[in-house]
Amino acid sequence: MADLYKRQPAWFRTNDRCPISDLAVTHPESLAPIDLKSGYFFEIAKLGEQILLLKASGFVTSSQIVETLRFSDDYIAKNFQKNQPIVVIEDYANVKGADFDARKKYFDYYKNRSFFIGAIL
Repeated sequence: MADLYKRQPAWFRTNDRCPISDLAVTHPESLAPIDLKSGYFFEIAKLGEQILLLKASGFVTSSQIVETLRFSDDYIAKNFQKNQPIVVIEDYANVKGADFDARKKYFDYYKNRSFFIGAIL
């Protein structure tokens, strides 16, 4: 639990532009952990007009991934046009692991979203 409070925010939570592309970073949000013991934390932002930035940390359980995917769907609905093609850039460097059901739900989610046109992990 102590790691959660020492955790550095994702670069896109503290910058308004990407240092590489100079695209604007907008609408940064985070999802507070359900279970503090797992250390799971999720951050999300929009880069430019067509890129979704994601950063997860800690160990994710099935119930946490369900909440994260709902949060992501709500975020996309608010910040992107309906059925707009989206490229996802995900940072999982600080993920400690995921239970089997969480992994399955994660892969099913991306498999069933036709507006995701590419991903960089």
